[in-house]
Amino acid sequence: MKKKQIYFSSGGGKLRKMTLIMKMTVIFLLCANLVMATESFGQEKYSFSLNRVTLEEALNQILQNSGYYIVYTVNDIRKIADVSLNMEQVTIEQALDRVLSLNGLKYTVSENAIVIAKDASAVKNLQSEQMKVQGTVKDEKGLPLPGASVYLKAENTLGVTTDIGGHFEFKVPAGLKGKVVLVISFIGMETVELPLDGREHYEISMKPEITSLDDVLITGYQTISRERATGAFDIVDKRQLEKPASDLSSRLIGTTAGVQATLTEDGKASLEIRGRSSLNANAQPLIVVDGFPVEGGFETINPNDVESVSILKDAAAASIWGARSGNGVIVVTTRKAAKGDKLNVAFNTFLRFRQKIDLDYANPTAASADQIRYEEMIFGKYGVALNEGIFSEDDVAGKCYTLAQIALNEARLGNISEDTKRLRLQELQETDYKDDVYKHLLRNPFLQQYNLSVSGGGERVGVMTSLLYEKDKTHYIGTQDEKYMLNMRMNSDICKWLKLDISGMFQYVKKQNNGAVLHASDENDIAISDLSPYEHLTNRDGSYTHIVRDYYLPAMERLVGNGFPYSDWFYNPLQEIRSRDRSTKDIKARFQAALTLKLWEGLNFSSSLQYEIFNSKRRDLYKEDSWVVKNPVNYYTEYNDATGVVGKSAYPTGQFLDQYTSEMQGYTFRNQVNFNRTFRRHDFNVVLGTELRHRRTTSYTSPRVYGYNDETLTSKLFPNGTGKLAIKDLFGNTITVDDYASTFTFNTDRFFSLYGNAAYTFDNKYTISGSVRTDASNFITDDPKYRYAPFWSVGGMWNLGQESFMSDYLFIDWLRLRLTYGYNGNVDTSTSFKPLVSIGSVENVYKHEITGSIASFGNPELRWEKVGSVDIGIDYSFWGGKLAGKLDYYRKYSKDLIATISISSANGTTSQKLNNAEMLNSGIELEVGSQLDIIGKDIQWYGNVNYAYNLNRIERLFVTDNSAKTYLRGDFKEGENASTIYAWHYAGVNKDGIPCVEEGSSPDGLRPMNTVYDNTSDATGWLRPQGVKVAPHIMGLTTGFKVYNFDLSLIVTGKFGHKFKRSSFNYPTMGKTGTSKIWVHKDVSKLLDGDKAMPPLLTDTEDSNQMYYDSYYTDAMDYLYHNANHIRFQELNLTWHIPEVWLQKIGFRTAAVYGQINNLGLITANKYKNDPEFPEGTVKPERSFIVGVKFNF
Repeated sequence: MKKKQIYFSSGGGKLRKMTLIMKMTVIFLLCANLVMATESFGQEKYSFSLNRVTLEEALNQILQNSGYYIVYTVNDIRKIADVSLNMEQVTIEQALDRVLSLNGLKYTVSENAIVIAKDASAVKNLQSEQMKVQGTVKDEKGLPLPGASVYLKAENTLGVTTDIGGHFEFKVPAGLKGKVVLVISFIGMETVELPLDGREHYEISMKPEITSLDDVLITGYQTISRERATGAFDIVDKRQLEKPASDLSSRLIGTTAGVQATLTEDGKASLEIRGRSSLNANAQPLIVVDGFPVEGGFETINPNDVESVSILKDAAAASIWGARSGNGVIVVTTRKAAKGDKLNVAFNTFLRFRQKIDLDYANPTAASADQIRYEEMIFGKYGVALNEGIFSEDDVAGKCYTLAQIALNEARLGNISEDTKRLRLQELQETDYKDDVYKHLLRNPFLQQYNLSVSGGGERVGVMTSLLYEKDKTHYIGTQDEKYMLNMRMNSDICKWLKLDISGMFQYVKKQNNGAVLHASDENDIAISDLSPYEHLTNRDGSYTHIVRDYYLPAMERLVGNGFPYSDWFYNPLQEIRSRDRSTKDIKARFQAALTLKLWEGLNFSSSLQYEIFNSKRRDLYKEDSWVVKNPVNYYTEYNDATGVVGKSAYPTGQFLDQYTSEMQGYTFRNQVNFNRTFRRHDFNVVLGTELRHRRTTSYTSPRVYGYNDETLTSKLFPNGTGKLAIKDLFGNTITVDDYASTFTFNTDRFFSLYGNAAYTFDNKYTISGSVRTDASNFITDDPKYRYAPFWSVGGMWNLGQESFMSDYLFIDWLRLRLTYGYNGNVDTSTSFKPLVSIGSVENVYKHEITGSIASFGNPELRWEKVGSVDIGIDYSFWGGKLAGKLDYYRKYSKDLIATISISSANGTTSQKLNNAEMLNSGIELEVGSQLDIIGKDIQWYGNVNYAYNLNRIERLFVTDNSAKTYLRGDFKEGENASTIYAWHYAGVNKDGIPCVEEGSSPDGLRPMNTVYDNTSDATGWLRPQGVKVAPHIMGLTTGFKVYNFDLSLIVTGKFGHKFKRSSFNYPTMGKTGTSKIWVHKDVSKLLDGDKAMPPLLTDTEDSNQMYYDSYYTDAMDYLYHNANHIRFQELNLTWHIPEVWLQKIGFRTAAVYGQINNLGLITANKYKNDPEFPEGTVKPERSFIVGVKFNF
């Protein structure tokens, strides 16, 4: 067998002599064979599998060990792109015909020589006759698949990716008709192959294939194939998005490395991506819906309409969003119908049940007997500060004593006997407030959701419409939300070169807020924690009890018959719920439109617009039985204690009406040029654009309407007129009535942006990218040095798995290395580059003029906060997705952060917000996923685990105030984590028996806890850091099984390396003037039993300072902080997909029944069994149960 040789022919240099010899050889061989038939290669058959190799390599493989020579000229094959060949059991002649004819070449055979030359006729046909290949790619439910790869199997340099609607279109040589195969691939779906038979439109349906990674990144401005993206991003598994949810944020919990979720009691989440990027600005990531940033966040998104969610983490992925991308970007793409789709109706409904609040955990008040023991003890030691006042008895009318304290005090005053006191205390000890609270104030939360969507399309248009209704009854009786949401999306091909996309969202939400709350946030709230453990809400006959509030109850009972406007001057939570009508009505609307003009292949121009308008109206009506009405009308009534004469009230009798309205209007207008084209082995993706954004918010708070009648829509006049009128109150004090004035606010934000993004990929192996954006705005300095400073990024990606030297490692699906660097930005609107003046809403009572005050001295160089980011990453997939994941290291350095820093008092203030601080975040992220076919596609398992570590440190912050106050209230400190916790170290008792904390400024290093801390000493040396509040280590696990028609999935999350503060005994006192009765923590039982780990009660009854401890100590002791490590079993879901055979009989396409449990359980590292994210004293998420059904036809 002769050794195979390849002869090259070139145009000059040292090869000229060889060229002449080769040309003569070719002529000789051709002439010698003019009268001879072409020799045959024989009938042996071979199989070839070549993927994107050069033509030379392909010929070598085909003719290997055949004994033939190859003769060709270099110029004939130099510009030919890499070829692919997948043929089984074919002859050498058939293989040569395929690989050469596709590239406009022909060959002749003479003895052992293969002579390759251009085929003029074939080249002419390939160039002149073009055939359009177009179609739509959808999933098995008929929904479009954006980013699917469509190419020719034999020549995969010819191909495209589908757009957001699943459409594709490209041209191929007409000569390929009937000779090649069309391949459609999409990670997560089974690959489809169809013959290129020349049909006008291909309708392709893809079936799901379990995998952990998707294949397309949607940034909001463009769609990029995963293998060409240089940035760090994640795409949320579609399986998670299809699960039942009231809010989309709940579907993102635990699914993505580096995204830390902070939960609310109802399961919603606020998200933080790769640590805290700013000290004072909004820490939430930017939410983008269908290409536009939106107001209202996840609440304005119907989770049933979501097609995909991309999370952009680093500068290369997110910097295109400029000044609002420093916290990362979450890009949401909603579903839309494909053109040519048949009518599809989908319905999904579920019910969610939750357990009642656990009052023992949420409100850890002392047991009735323990609280009474404590109250008897402190009453006996400290008594009451006696002051002669307007009453003939001790001045206690303005003090809010509990029922037990009232019994003790009435006995001391001689108003009741000792026996009566003992009977009253005995009855109170046997009473538990929880029974009435569970019966009258709390319930099992219940949510119901119904979602109907209809989609379909014609030849040139696709329309999808959805309608959602949701009703959520919360924990508290009298509080509920009702939501209606309508979404519409239409995409239309007006003609071959012009497309129109239109979408709209309308949402109406009505909130009723009449129920109680756990803790009061304003004076009108009905707080469960304000109840003593021995207070009933109703008497045995069903009448309302008198609950202690604001005043000494016996004194009030003696006053009510004296002619005050309201004789029933008592408070009861149940009566209060029934005597108010507080509601908020929100209307939110969003409109989007885009017109796309195709200029030529791969190049288009789009002009798009988004308009949003949000309107909120709050109306709080308080009826005359409400404490909100009775108390101020009676309190602001003149009263003469000596004569018992009741004078005029400052307010008229009647209902009270509070009203508040706000409105936000905003638009974004964008013009953009897109270029996306592949030239053989060169892929280009370029975006250039401009963007104009305007946002205006207004609000109006009307003055309270007194003496209102909701039936006649009238109100009464003020008996003494309006304004700051000075009168005598119930206790003879001179007071002034609140201003009767309206409050207005107005705010405008404007942005103008220029941006560009470009990526180049060579040979599907090497990608470089770059982006730049400049944002100008009205609320940063007008200095061009800062106003137009750009945000930018550069990145590179090496598709290592495509290298030829990796071809022997057949287990590698892909292996990619990424490196990016760039800057994002953050917006902090809490200050201004000019001084701000706060204008009063009413005239000054003395000068009768509108007055003002300086609210901020201004920051003349106010500029964007900048977040520099470096990311090094590896993406991998092995053994057909059996092992896949990624590893990232990042370093984020935030600078020009706005912080309150110390400045010279010569400026008129000692502190001011300036762009002065710097902060570091660095960390790693790891994702590992797998999927296994246990029994084909019938029984499968999949799993994904993610882990992230984040190191946070404030690198620069100039603050001179190092007092204990600044540490304990959570102020930031240079060199520390932004969430560092500080606490006092309890040092036991001193020689005088007084509990103390360590403090270095004191002579003996101790400070007694019964002295007021002056906050002037430097506390740097003795306040001890306890750790951090935000977990540096987080993990998430998603796993599941598919067993025939059943899907079972589980989500587990974990947080580690941080601390939480538990609640403990609060050392309440009595005898101090105030309107709040004492609340006693359940740990009082430990104190009464002599627990030495806690500061003891004070014993010196003569020292007025020993009546209480300063809360700066007791609320911040080091023994209150504990390990917050925990693992949360977040979710368990079981879905049964009803067999298609059954559904065909009733005309359904798909149907499923599902059930889900959330908050299954918790593993903690603290002995107190506290949920570290919801410590005792808060409402933790209770276990919830969901049942639902969905189908489409």
